[in-house]
Order: sequence, then C-alpha cells, then structure tokens
Amino acid sequence: MRRAVLNTYIDLLGQADVLHAIRETPRRHVAFLGAGVSREADVPLAGEICDEIRDKLTADRNVDDIEAWAEETLSWNDSTRKYTACLDAYGSAEVRVAYFRQLLKGARPAFAHHAISLLMARDVLFRTALTTNFDKLLEQSFVEQGTTECQAIRTPEEAEYWDEEPDKCFVMKLHGDYDTHNILNTRPETRSVPGFFGPHIANFLRAKGMLVLGSAANEESIIEFVKTILTSTDPRVLSLGVRWGVFVGPLRPNDLTAAEEIDRLQAAIEGGAVSKQLVELLADMNNQFGDKRPCSFFPIWGSGNFLLRVIETSGDDSMGRSAQLFLDHEMRLHATFHKQDFDPDVIETHIRKLQDAQRKLGLQADQPDKGARNVLRASADDGREIRVAYGDITSSSMIGDTEFATTRTAVISPEDTTISAGGGVALRLLTKAGPRFLLNELSKLGPIDQGSCAVTSAGNLPIHYVFHAAALQIGRSGEYEITPHDVRCSVSDALRCAEALRVGALWIPLLGAGVATVPQEESFKAIVSAIAESETTLERQVLTVVIFDETMVSPSQAYRTMQDALGPDFTVSEI
Repeated sequence: MRRAVLNTYIDLLGQADVLHAIRETPRRHVAFLGAGVSREADVPLAGEICDEIRDKLTADRNVDDIEAWAEETLSWNDSTRKYTACLDAYGSAEVRVAYFRQLLKGARPAFAHHAISLLMARDVLFRTALTTNFDKLLEQSFVEQGTTECQAIRTPEEAEYWDEEPDKCFVMKLHGDYDTHNILNTRPETRSVPGFFGPHIANFLRAKGMLVLGSAANEESIIEFVKTILTSTDPRVLSLGVRWGVFVGPLRPNDLTAAEEIDRLQAAIEGGAVSKQLVELLADMNNQFGDKRPCSFFPIWGSGNFLLRVIETSGDDSMGRSAQLFLDHEMRLHATFHKQDFDPDVIETHIRKLQDAQRKLGLQADQPDKGARNVLRASADDGREIRVAYGDITSSSMIGDTEFATTRTAVISPEDTTISAGGGVALRLLTKAGPRFLLNELSKLGPIDQGSCAVTSAGNLPIHYVFHAAALQIGRSGEYEITPHDVRCSVSDALRCAEALRVGALWIPLLGAGVATVPQEESFKAIVSAIAESETTLERQVLTVVIFDETMVSPSQAYRTMQDALGPDFTVSEI
C-alpha cells in the first residue's frame, strides 16, 4: 500500500506480506541487523551510549549548561553526527575499545540472534548476514547452537575467505567489532562502510532482497551504504528490493486489523522510528526503479517476535522445535500459554503478576546465591527426617550439601499445570539447570494434571532430579485455581516419585504461596501434612522444607505446625 509519509510517497507492507515473501523465496533475503536487534540482549542503543558518554565527560568538568556544552562539543542535536562525535570526545582508540569491551561484558545472545542463526543455517535466509553492530552476539549464537560454523568478516584479509559454502555462514561486520584493534570506532569508520565490502556485497545481492531489522538509519554510513547498493548499475542487484522493519510496539495486539497495522506503521515512521533521510531515499528509489528494485517499510513488534513468526510459517517443524529452546523468557511464556488457548490479555496479566512477585521477593533468576541454614529437625523411627531451612533453595550450599554426596537427590520446582517455570523458585532452578537442557525435556511432558508431578533430570544443578509439582491451575479467564489440598496432593505425588526413584534427600519450597493465593503458613502446613502421610522403604530419607525468609513462616510457627501435623511418630527439635 502506497501512502504519503513525511511529504513523500512510500510503500507500506503488512507483516503477513513480508512473511509470505520470505517463505516463497527461500535463501534469497539477506538479513541486515541494526542495534535494535542487540537491544533485545540488553546492549545499549547508540543514544543510550551517547547519554552515558556525555554524563562521564561532564562529571569531570565544571559545566554550567550541559545542554549547550553537549550541542557545541558533541553535536547533540544532529542525529547523523552525535554518535561519532561522542566517541571522538571520549578518548583514544585504545580507550574506546576498552569501553566497548566493558559495555558488552557478560552479554548473551537474545532470541533474535538465535533465530537469525537458525534461519541462515536452514536456508530460509541467505547464509551471509550484514550488520553495523559492534558486538559478537550473532556469532556467539552459532557457537551455542553448535551445528553450523559462522565466520566474521571485518577486514580485507578476512573478506578474501568469503564464498557461498553449503555448510558455513558468514556475518559481514560493516563497522567491525569491539575486539578488533584495527577497527577503532573512529569518525571516518562509522561515517562510511569500508570499500572492500562493496564487491562481495554486490556479488551476493544479485537476485536477492534485503531484510532490515533493528535499524533506524540515523548514521550517515547506513544511508550511504544503502544508497550505494540501491543505485548499482547492475540491474540484478537487490532485484527483490529492500524490506525495512520499523519498530511499532512491544507486542502485536491480537485483534489488530490489516488497515490498523498500516496506520500504526505510518505513525511510527512519522514519529521518528526511522530517519527522514531513509524514507526519502527509499521513496526516491521506488520512483527510479519501480518494481525492478522495490523498497518498502513493514511493522515490527520486536525483532525476536517477528523472527519467531518467520520460523513458524517456514513449514520446518524441526527448526520450530529448536527455536523453542532459545526463546527469551517472556517469549517462552507467551508461547507456552498460547498453546493452551489463553486469551492474550490473560497471558499479559499473568506475566505481570509473575514479574511483580519476583520484585517483591527480590528473587531474580540471575542473582547470586543467598545461601540457606537449617533451623528445625523432626525425626521418626522409620528413617524419615524432616528439616526446616531458611534461604535460597537453589543455592549450592543447600542442594549441593556434601552430606548427601552418596545419596540420590532431588528438588521440587513449584509449577502450574503447563510447567511454564514462569517465576520465583521454578525460574531460578531452570536458569541454574540450563534452560535449553531442561526445556527440551519439559516440552515432551506438559501440560500435566493439577496435583501431579513430572520428573526431569537436573542439568547443571548438583542433584539428580527436578520434580515439577503442579499445584497451580491457571483458569481460562486468568484466575488462579489452587487450595492447600492441591499443594498437599502435589507434594504427595512428588514423594511417590521420590520413593520410586530411591531419592534419599529431597528439598521442598513453599508451593502456591508466590504469585498464587495460598497463605504461606497454609502452604507449609500442607507440605508437612503430606510428608506425615507418606512412607518410605529407604533406610534414611531427609526431606527439607526450605522457606525463603522468616517473615513468611517464623521458626516458632514452623515448630508448632510440625508438632501439630506430624503427630507422635516424630520428635521435633531445634538444630
């Protein structure tokens, strides 16, 4: 659909049009990745980097008017010069390289990087990608998948090794990366693309299209690069044109019509989601070349979400299964609940509740171990021992205790019936076990019945098994269906699994007391009651209930509950 945008006419496509084009022309679209793709891996955008550099530079100076200083020194109001001006002012080439290394320390590929790797390796997209990004996240995604080699092209010497190979992929890094000292993020280097890329790019862009993701084209180098290839005298270059993705929001509304989608796209372009120079350039190219080199914009609700749709519509079920293992956490939750036909609003509400519960507990998936300590013990003549501990159930000091070095061990992960590992202890266990390892097993098990338990191996955790206990049922309208009885049934089923697998040490968190509605004391009582009803044929079995902190269930409350629920067969004492 052609519309008037920013005083010029340009073609606007719906996302479905682009999905169709990619599906019908396999291996004929070259991915061009901008900073927005790496933003999904928490890598700062150029504007955020500029803000940080400005703050660092003004912190050591007596600047009365920061805005005026930034405009004079850093070309602050010129979007085409601002980034390079900030880098020039920051320090020497060595200092800049050190800055970018520190900026990217610990960064991991987002799903978008893994999706691009899969699509290139499976010949949906062309096996060479282009990027202006200075990180190594795309190459790292190939390494983590371990199926196809990817070679970075950053220098003339490396470019000599480029070829179309059936078992190898390439990424041409138009601005180099943070770890090459010959690419120093200087003004000339970020204003233009080095000339040695030209012949290679023109060669593989014959009879191809370019799919651009995550770029607003604010840098001069991008505009000049795109202009150069679009004005090529070879009519075969980019004969499938340029399809430029424009970020329009974080999540596509479920009931959005095709006309509304185009309206959103137009509003995003007019609001500055891409540079005016780019809009004018693509419009001009359409006027010059028409259908022989078509240029258009299309809407993106996150690069990862779009690429997941490309994978889903490719018809390659094997690639789809592989992609599920690399989904970002929220994307995985959306996919999990979508399979159960949950309404999108219900999914969003549940995810927000999970996030709120995480923040309230301060229990982030990647936080350091808090440790744990035992405070109570109850012993029975039949070899069972119940302990109460406070702290982080996932800590190596707890589930990796050398006391159980020769014992078969397991931990309970508090779950809903979809086994989503959505937050709290479940997410923390998943993260530490290694998500791809555990998700591969869970994908074959869920959903399960409420009150039941599914067993997986434990990945990187220092134990033998994870028991996924589904005490929670999420209703179709988003309500949480759970009672102390459901907690009791889930723990009872986990204990039956423990007996069958000869597990002599089991750690149990409170169930249903996080995002769900079971009072913490009631959850503890249900767990202890389930243990009291269980039996074991093992000579010794240690069952440890781990409570995150004493504000949930105090030691004195735990002591009274154990005395009441366990009966005369157990002797309760402090440790």
